[in-house]
Formats: sequence, structure tokens, C-alpha cells
Amino acid sequence: VSYEFTVLFTTFLVISYTTIYGLRGSLGTDFLQFFAIAIATLILIPWLLYEIGGFGFLYEGLEGAATNPENPNYNPDALSLSSGVGIRYGITAVVIAMGQVLCEQGYYQRAVACAQVRDLRWAYVLGGIVAWFPIPIVYGTIVGGAGLALEVNVGDEIQSASEVAPFVI
Repeated sequence: VSYEFTVLFTTFLVISYTTIYGLRGSLGTDFLQFFAIAIATLILIPWLLYEIGGFGFLYEGLEGAATNPENPNYNPDALSLSSGVGIRYGITAVVIAMGQVLCEQGYYQRAVACAQVRDLRWAYVLGGIVAWFPIPIVYGTIVGGAGLALEVNVGDEIQSASEVAPFVI
């Protein structure tokens, strides 16, 4: 299927769905996507930990990346919470996420749909912080850490760092 057809068809599909089902359809889709991601996480992460040998293997692999100069992913800050690279990534991730919140119309539609400001705050705390915030942290730690522990190296097994997660899984 051509790229142009795929883009046009997907755009038509999304516009049609939103026009027909409106905000209720959008919220329903978000609700189903959250549960799909949560169920996948509850299955995938324990399975992945089982397959690689648990947290012990993960820690030993990260320790090897931090202490062994022969490791292809050698990084003395691999186990440091004060790693400059990690802090810069964290700041960048927050800035990008904030840009998404400020620019995506769907967030404003949901805010306007709330009956009371109290409900909006509760939904933000429960959905955004309690339910969603741990998911990227868990995946980054377990899947990314497994990539380091397995000594997955750009240029050998994969072509770019964005391929670590599919390779590990």
C-alpha cells in the first residue's frame, strides 16, 4: 500500500470517527488504549524479567556497563541518579510532554468537558500521575536496562538506539 494512500486513508478514518462519535468516542478510545497498555505492561514486564534472569541479571549488566571499559556500552554513570545525561533527558522529556499538553486540542476538549475544576484536578492526579507516569519509567528501566545488560550495541545487532526495545522484546 502506498504511503500517500495510507496517510489519506488514516486521516479520513480519524476525522470520520471523531465526527461521528465526538468527544465520547475519543474518551472511550483513550480508555481502551490505557487498559491495553496496562495489560500489556502487566504481562510483558514480568515475562521479560523472567526471560533475562530477573533483577539480579539486570543490576549485574548495569554494573558491568558502569565499571567495565570493555563493555560496548561503557558508561561510568550507568548506575548514577545524578548522571548528567539522565538529568538532561529527564528535563527534555518533561519539556516535550508539556509541549504536547499545551498544543494538543484533545487535552482542552477534555478539560472543558469536566463538570467541575475539582473533577479535572482529580482526573489529572489519578490518570496522569498515578496511572500513566510509572509506565515510561518501568519500560525505560526494565527494557532499556535489559538492553544494556545484554550488551546490545548500535552497529552490531541494531542500527540505532531506538531499536533497543524491539530487539530486547
